Amino acid sequence: MIRELYQRVNSMLIGSRIRDARKAKGMSQTALAKHLNKTLRSVQKYETGEVEVSIAQLDIIADILGVSSKYLLGFNDRLVEVKSLEDVLYFIHDLSKKEELRFKIISKHPQFDGEWSTSIVFDATDDTGEHNRDIVSMLTSYRNQVSLMPYVYHPGKVMDDWVRREGPLYRGATLMNRPPEEICPPDDNAD
Repeated sequence: MIRELYQRVNSMLIGSRIRDARKAKGMSQTALAKHLNKTLRSVQKYETGEVEVSIAQLDIIADILGVSSKYLLGFNDRLVEVKSLEDVLYFIHDLSKKEELRFKIISKHPQFDGEWSTSIVFDATDDTGEHNRDIVSMLTSYRNQVSLMPYVYHPGKVMDDWVRREGPLYRGATLMNRPPEEICPPDDNAD
């Protein structure tokens, strides 16, 4: 009885993570079903926990949704796992679409500046970015925490614990996508 209850709850948790990852990707249940060569009802049962998802199927779902199997199983709290610089590029691009944030990228080149570096700058005084102050505060706290790390025996675990503790403070600062900008063709009759 207890084992069956545990399996049911576990299936529901995995299902909710599949649903969250699918929605984050902007994919419908129907589209996921087509990718899996399954029926819409099968995907619905996965997401509600009515059906236990096999490990092989879970790996396929994770690949389609661009998340790790560890995330879907609940071993990793992050929806997106950064595996390559391509992931970083997509993250920066997605960040640039958020209505409540404004940032600029400042690059320096040795030929002109004597150093080679790039910074992403959030200006806390920029009122067009509703959450710029929040992200500046968050990143400042993060930097301060990291600066303590040389004195800590297990810095990775300490930082993981710090992120888990501090992260919920920013959960309410939700971000919405900006409306897509229309690109107008050049006016051939312009002077």
